[in-house]
Amino acid sequence: MGKHVQLALIALVFFASTAGACRAAQSSRNTDAAITANASWNSVMDGMGRSSDYAGSAYVSQWYARNCYIFSNILSVTHSGDRVVVIMGQGHEYLLREFVRLNPALVAIDPLTYLNQ
Repeated sequence: MGKHVQLALIALVFFASTAGACRAAQSSRNTDAAITANASWNSVMDGMGRSSDYAGSAYVSQWYARNCYIFSNILSVTHSGDRVVVIMGQGHEYLLREFVRLNPALVAIDPLTYLNQ
């Protein structure tokens, strides 16, 4: 078996005014709790429009598809033994982390190890 790809996913936020504030914001936005809280809207949105046109389900399925394409693009540029950093908006993190966790060729690296330094 070849070497695994080491992949760190970092949720990017855009509102810090100083380097210290930026580092603190990045750290707080990359915790499991923050990522999960941001992703919880999927379950709320999915239920919208059930009685008529399932608009919520259509929207959430498009969001999942978009993240599948993003993950496919990540896989297309990685090779065995690579160390990769992916910087994405926080809304993408939950699904991308799940895709990494489920892929036996990838090893997830906790970005907080580096963001808290």
